[in-house]
Amino acid sequence: MSLITQQLSLYDHTRCHVICKVDKALNMLDSGEVLMVSANEPGAISDIKKSILRSGNEILRFLDENQAFTFVIRKGSLHAANGLQSACSLLH
Repeated sequence: MSLITQQLSLYDHTRCHVICKVDKALNMLDSGEVLMVSANEPGAISDIKKSILRSGNEILRFLDENQAFTFVIRKGSLHAANGLQSACSLLH
């Protein structure tokens, strides 16, 4: 497994907040760097999976245990600017 570049702990955050934070963190990473996200908002799981794959990133690992989930994501060479960002607009 690749070394983790950045970790996000997003327990007890809303669905939109989780998605927005993941997008912002991925935007800060360089291609090939790895983000680990831990959270407990089940509604965000499918949104994150779809957006990560659509934006050219790679899910290295996904764990779903005891009402908490963890994604390990490698940033791809192309990160679509509109990947998860649309959800961020809901926060403003």
